[in-house]
Amino acid sequence: MSRRYYSDAQRAEALAALEANDGNVAATSRQTGISTSTLRGWRDAPDRAAPTELRAEKKAGLADRLEALAHDLIDDLAKPERRRGNVKDVATAIGIAVDKARLLRGESTEITETRSVEHIRDDIQRKLARLAATN
Repeated sequence: MSRRYYSDAQRAEALAALEANDGNVAATSRQTGISTSTLRGWRDAPDRAAPTELRAEKKAGLADRLEALAHDLIDDLAKPERRRGNVKDVATAIGIAVDKARLLRGESTEITETRSVEHIRDDIQRKLARLAATN
């Protein structure tokens, strides 16, 4: 079997994907096509895998793309003709994209706030009214 060589950028992108997947090597391997043993080696010695600055740049870029995806999916919810799936699946995808972007930025993904159902309903109605006003 021939040995595959990866550029610094490819290794940095793979490490960013690994972090977005919360360290899940198997999921990252499926997404990137890079073997689990290679990913584990890079994870265990990231400074040898890719330069720190490049890893930070790739993480930030991936976080930005995930945030943009979340915004696109939110727009899809407001326009049923554009929707890429049922509401539940789109909402789940939004949550996943936001969580992964926050992980990449080193931000908390845990919700510690507690709100009443009435407060949440009022908040959603205000946001929907604002969204309808912009369309």
